[in-house]
Amino acid sequence: MLKHAELTRYRGFEHYKLANLGPVNLLVGKNNSGKTSLLEGIHFLTAGGDPLVLAQVTARRGEFVAVAEDEPPYNDFSHFFYQHEIREGSSFNIRSDNGIPEISVTVMTSDDPDLFGEYFDRDEMLRPTLALRVERHGTSSEQNPLFLSDRGAVLAYGKRSGRRFPVPKNRDGPPIVFISPDSLSPLSLAAMWRQILYDRQEKEVIAALQILEENLEDIVFEPVDNTRHYPPYIGSSERGGVLISLRNDRRRIPLGSMGDGMRRLLVLAISLIQAKNGFLLIDEIDTGFHYSIMDKMWELVIKTAQGSGTQVFATTHSWDCIVGLSQICEAQKNLLPEVTIQTIDRTLPESISFTGDSITRLVQHEIDPR
Repeated sequence: MLKHAELTRYRGFEHYKLANLGPVNLLVGKNNSGKTSLLEGIHFLTAGGDPLVLAQVTARRGEFVAVAEDEPPYNDFSHFFYQHEIREGSSFNIRSDNGIPEISVTVMTSDDPDLFGEYFDRDEMLRPTLALRVERHGTSSEQNPLFLSDRGAVLAYGKRSGRRFPVPKNRDGPPIVFISPDSLSPLSLAAMWRQILYDRQEKEVIAALQILEENLEDIVFEPVDNTRHYPPYIGSSERGGVLISLRNDRRRIPLGSMGDGMRRLLVLAISLIQAKNGFLLIDEIDTGFHYSIMDKMWELVIKTAQGSGTQVFATTHSWDCIVGLSQICEAQKNLLPEVTIQTIDRTLPESISFTGDSITRLVQHEIDPR
């Protein structure tokens, strides 16, 4: 479990520290305070500096840049660097404790003929000018550099790959699940459900969904047709694929007809199981939930994380979400040591941390930590 995390020259943070972290951590703050950036930084760190995580971030944020006519836009990595500055020598660093290797990312020029020629033909139209090196301190593992345009576009691996981005190898380390406000892709959710069935844990997911629908009895995932085009995230235009059974009803009902809260709760319950002994990162955890069930949502998250060795990082803009966390802590005192609220403010060197007892007092006195 991470006790702290430090980021240097990463996105909007010149230097920032998350301190006094616990098993379940709620990041709060004003708009554009950097809450999501911190989640993404923790994801990159715990994933061992896997560049695919950076590509996923740019895709979620819509950070792309055009390079040539008649070419689709490329992933734009320039925004990961402080003040969006990418040139030779630009770098960022993320580190923590608990034996997780420190990650450094550095930009170099790609004019080394041996380095360049290994990946690109001399006459290729899209010749890179920069190279991105990811270093995992204290380890012997070495990653191939990523080649970039002078604007930060991630170019193809050239003759070695033929893809815009290298296919990741099986990653060693703890499981990590990142849930965006739009939840998970249908393919990712279906794959995670297959693992739930294999481990015979579907009853735990059903019990979680009964928070919203006490008559729910069963969940069925329709077969996924890999030849179909799916939008990138659940919550855009794709609503099918999952059916539920209700007590005393012979029909199966599409999950989408039950509202966004039910779908979000399904994603949350499955992700909590999949992140066992690892990390669960949830951007805008309260998305889709009515204020009246916030305490039950938090009970599910805290107790599941407590029993599975999962460390949770979540963000919110909602006062109701903070109140719900306070209510479950007040009702079940044994959960007080499990939670923190981290107030994020870029004008300070580190987050302001509130533990369980402090959270209940804040809410009782209507003191807003956001």
